[in-house]
Amino acid sequence: MVAGLRAVGPAADPAAALIGDPVPRVRVGALRALGAVGEHEHVAGVLEARDDPEPAVRRAATRAEERLRTRLDLA
Repeated sequence: MVAGLRAVGPAADPAAALIGDPVPRVRVGALRALGAVGEHEHVAGVLEARDDPEPAVRRAATRAEERLRTRLDLA
């Protein structure tokens, strides 16, 4: 999760594109990155991932949502 550790903002759009990847581990990584560097336009994708069939992805989506709400000062 280099994007989050290094706050690499440009990683957000590529990460958002990976939310639909067929590999759950990739989806989890994408959500972690979005939680760290995502912007308002990425919130919808994170929220959709809360309904993922994979429990680990759902947990990552919930954590990403919490981080985004805090970072972006969302209600």
